[in-house]
Amino acid sequence: MLVTLSEGVLVSVVPSAVAGIGTLLHVSAGSLNWIITVQLVATGVCTPVFSRLGDIRGHRQILRAAVLLTAVGGILMAVAPNFALLLTGRALQGPADSFTPLAIGILRTQADTSRLRRGIAALVTGEATGAGLGLLAAAEVYRATDSVRDVLWIPAACSAAAAAVAFAFVPETRWRARLRMDWLGAASLSAGLAVLLLALASGAGWGWASGRTVGTLTASVVLLGAWVAVELRAADPLINLRAMSRRAIAPFYLAGLPLGVAFFGGATATATFLAASKKASGYGFGLDVTALAYVGLVSASGAVLGAMVVPRLVKRIGHRSTICAGCVTMLAGNTGLAIRHDALWQVVAANSAISLGIGLAASAMAMLLTERADTSSTGISVGMYLTVRAVGGSMAGAGFAALLTRATIAGTSVPREWAYVAVWLTCGLASLLALLIVAASRLNDHRATQLAQRAEGAAA
Repeated sequence: MLVTLSEGVLVSVVPSAVAGIGTLLHVSAGSLNWIITVQLVATGVCTPVFSRLGDIRGHRQILRAAVLLTAVGGILMAVAPNFALLLTGRALQGPADSFTPLAIGILRTQADTSRLRRGIAALVTGEATGAGLGLLAAAEVYRATDSVRDVLWIPAACSAAAAAVAFAFVPETRWRARLRMDWLGAASLSAGLAVLLLALASGAGWGWASGRTVGTLTASVVLLGAWVAVELRAADPLINLRAMSRRAIAPFYLAGLPLGVAFFGGATATATFLAASKKASGYGFGLDVTALAYVGLVSASGAVLGAMVVPRLVKRIGHRSTICAGCVTMLAGNTGLAIRHDALWQVVAANSAISLGIGLAASAMAMLLTERADTSSTGISVGMYLTVRAVGGSMAGAGFAALLTRATIAGTSVPREWAYVAVWLTCGLASLLALLIVAASRLNDHRATQLAQRAEGAAA
């Protein structure tokens, strides 16, 4: 739980420090985009590779390596004298997204179904708590010291503490896959994802209709197509595409794309809306960084609550129904936010509902994919879903950034109010799409429980 908490701190603190990094290292606003781009590419490359290595070599061994690399990256970012070294540190933090699938892989062989579900809920709770507390800590530290380096030491310290815990207390996986690592599949998937995420992150700056963007997107399609061809012929594929394409499991991976939009798409837009000056733009509340952190902490409590109640909900109504409940809650929150956002309490209430839905859907989806996966593929099953979800979030981030920078009040760079409404409605539609995909899945929850019990028996 501390390991995933450190991931949540990292996810929330570094983006909040981007503007301060520009001032500290004298970097232009355009170049600062590379902080996000490098992280996206590194995450896309590392998550499936580290997850699969955990299945084969042992989840604890790979988790230790992932946490150590992330800690080294955090320290390098905090002390970096120039932008190039800071980006190197940011790239070393790429394995952070593999913390959850690797931790779940360990839990899968250490606990029965009931304890496994509680453990997964604890992991999601840890990440949500870290995101809220990290943002609050960053705001308070910056207010006290006025130093962005001090802020960057927060994720570095948390990652170092997580590394100590991973070495001292985390048990090893009791069962490993007797397979060979598919390095050709890993290389082709990593290349395809890296090029795709690079295009999504840089498309707005390059121009979406430019030859550079179109060429990069085309290259990503070719590389991912080559990866599919490699995987279908491999004896021990990185990802068993035939198993993933089964009607019982494919909908949940497909739902990862709209869930990524719903999870991550509206966060930045809502923060800028809250920070906007009502006198200058006609909307917003003029919140400073510290006030935004406290509002974010209230909203994050919804995700914590959602994750905590998932084990009981799954036991009563099943995985699929719990995921659907999360999608409905996100749909309601985003719709409410689009309709009513004139008072601060309305925004906080709607954001809390969205976070509650995220906690429900994220925890239940991780449980479902874990219990439906073969024991030899626990890490990669969850890791690939997280990768698909990250692609969805990247698509949303690129599209929403383009909208908010173009739909501006005449003569200013301030987005129009309807642009924010469009963002929230899009996130609501993404929640609805995920709901329809999950609800249409063929395998019922009773059958899923039978498969989980059968997998446990096979592992024993």
